[in-house]
Amino acid sequence: AADALSAAALQASSEGQHESAAVYLRLAQDLAPSDLTLLNLGDALIAAGLEGPGRDVLADVTPADAATYAAAQLAIGQSLER
Repeated sequence: AADALSAAALQASSEGQHESAAVYLRLAQDLAPSDLTLLNLGDALIAAGLEGPGRDVLADVTPADAATYAAAQLAIGQSLER
């Protein structure tokens, strides 16, 4: 179910519906927590113009996967530059 929600979120985001994507990703995170879902959720929130909440979500990404963690840290930095 979490994978289906993540797929729906990617489709919504590709169509510019970032708020809908964030809802789907929040549900997916509740069903099956993962750092990748947090990364995508943070990105969706930032794309929706919710920079602060997006950074808060990205800050919760753990360093368990170095690439996902680095992407989250980079997204935080880019958000702070704006």
